[in-house]
Amino acid sequence: MLFMFLYEGLWLCFVAYPMWKNGTLEGSEAADWPQIFMLIIVPMIFMPWEYVYKTNILGRN
Repeated sequence: MLFMFLYEGLWLCFVAYPMWKNGTLEGSEAADWPQIFMLIIVPMIFMPWEYVYKTNILGRN
């Protein structure tokens, strides 16, 4: 799940945003992906962040 947040966030920041800013996003093959990748917010809201922090950052079970 964390990998999904990482690659979708990076794609939005480094591919979609510059294309949108330059006006080349519309009409390209990637035009529909930003709307789909913006759904990254839904799992982020419902993610048990306390568990993720304890398990992945601190290394405790």
